[in-house]
This record gives sequence, C-alpha cells and structure tokens, in this order.
Amino acid sequence: MTELVYRLQLPNGRTRHRRLLREPSPLVPHEGDLSGAKTCVALATAILAQARVRPVPKSDTLEANDPDQVAALLSRCLPAHEVQVHGPQLLPDWGNICAGALRSNGLALLQLFERSGARWSLVVGLEWREVNGTPSPPLAMLLMDVHCSPVWGVGHNARFAPAGPLHPHPSGDNRLWQLRTLDGGLISVSPGALVTVRR
Repeated sequence: MTELVYRLQLPNGRTRHRRLLREPSPLVPHEGDLSGAKTCVALATAILAQARVRPVPKSDTLEANDPDQVAALLSRCLPAHEVQVHGPQLLPDWGNICAGALRSNGLALLQLFERSGARWSLVVGLEWREVNGTPSPPLAMLLMDVHCSPVWGVGHNARFAPAGPLHPHPSGDNRLWQLRTLDGGLISVSPGALVTVRR
C-alpha cells in the first residue's frame, strides 16, 4: 500500500517524510472547513515551512469566497514568502503562473466555484503536451482536492481543465471548465482565483 507524504528537511540535514493521512491534511479536512481553504493553507504552510501540518487557529477567521483573506493568512503563516492573488482575468496564464511558482519551490492554491459555493484545492503539478519537441501551454492543473477521495499511488486526485472534445461537458458547452476526479467524477466549476506562494 502506498501513502501520500510530504518531505521535511531536518536541521541536521537529514530528511523525513510525514504521512498526510496521519494528521490534518486535504485528505482529512479541518473541522468546519467546508470550502477546504483553511486545510489548504495549513498544508501549504507545513510544506513550505517544512513543519508538521497544524490546523489553522480558530481565531483566524477566513471567508472562503475572498482570496485576499486566504492570501493574508498565508502571508502571516509564511512571512518569508511572497504571496500573490491572480484573478480570473488571467485564467489563460494560470498554467504558466503555476509552473513558475512550482519551479521556484513554491506552490499554488486554486479557488473554484461550484453550485454550493467556493472550493479550494492545492495545485501539485501540471499536465503538459509536447508539440514538435517543445512544451505547449499546460493542458490542466493537477490538484489535491479536499473534497475528493485520495487515489493510492498517485500524487493528485483531480485535474482542472477546460471541457473539450476529449471530455465534453454534459451540457454540450465546451467553454465551461471541469474538475475531473481520478475516481471518475465530473464537476462543473468556474474559476475563482489563483493564489501563489514563493520563497
């Protein structure tokens, strides 16, 4: 059996791995965190600060619909990092923005909206396709989504991409975006914001 872990660099130079299922994580959402925003902030803080995942204090109120509040909380938790909010008007560039954050040992949090409200996920990778030997813009964001079941042996459990000819939207409107879970689920979503964190 495999488990999802994140790596810690200990002060003595050795590394250690922590299991996500053994402590609060996107796979075990924080109590009352319906959107997953606090859970994603806690995990992002643990990964970038190389510490144990700890719940966000209850005193830190967080409005899941407001990406600026999520960014402010990340800035307080990670004072040595630069936190930026990218609105939906930059949606065509989100893949490249995420790639830059991930390359610089940072990460990104993605806010999506579904019928029930805001939904937050951690961006853990990107899906690329090469065209004539050169990478094209990213096709999809690979996510660790709070609301989806983990998939053993895989580092993500959902992908966010436009509906298209390979996976048309059930309504037939290919301009919509989809959250496709690795266990076969399909959720219609609209992009909210992208929050990037860099050292």
